[in-house]
Amino acid sequence: MKRNAYLFIISLSLFVLIGPLAKAEWLGDFGGQVRAFRQNDARTLESRNPLAIRGGIRRRKYDIYLEYAQWKNAAGNGYIDVTETHQDLLMWFRKILIPDWKGLPYMAIGVGATRGLVKTELNSVAEVQHGLLEPLAKAALGGFIQVIQNIQLSVEMTAQIPSPLGVQPELGVGMYLGVRWY
Repeated sequence: MKRNAYLFIISLSLFVLIGPLAKAEWLGDFGGQVRAFRQNDARTLESRNPLAIRGGIRRRKYDIYLEYAQWKNAAGNGYIDVTETHQDLLMWFRKILIPDWKGLPYMAIGVGATRGLVKTELNSVAEVQHGLLEPLAKAALGGFIQVIQNIQLSVEMTAQIPSPLGVQPELGVGMYLGVRWY
């Protein structure tokens, strides 16, 4: 987890250095997502609810930003407990489709990596298994609404195909509250 945090900070620092050169607007978002997918048996529908933080720059009608998302799933009965944690780090490339429109619709493509961690506790003895870093790609359609000056609300739909977890395509809906400044 520390490594992902360092990678996010270093990448965001690069944006800080590049932004003034590009005469860009700064973007920062925080929000939640709901992701739904079918397990391999094609009958079981499951969901997860990661929280995400984003930061990047906008130049005219194009955005480049980083997104870090994390979700946890815990199950157990007191005798045996299992906690599954997943982290995603994506670099998004977003194009605003109609810049003069009040709703600012957009489409985006994100590439990055995901990693899982499973912690199993049996009779107070814990075992941690770190998953491999796996490639991740997503596509998104969404829109911004400016709430007040420099504050915006965005809603988007995402698709991740194929999912690194070995399940059917993962679809999601996200809502973010963001700040942009010049």
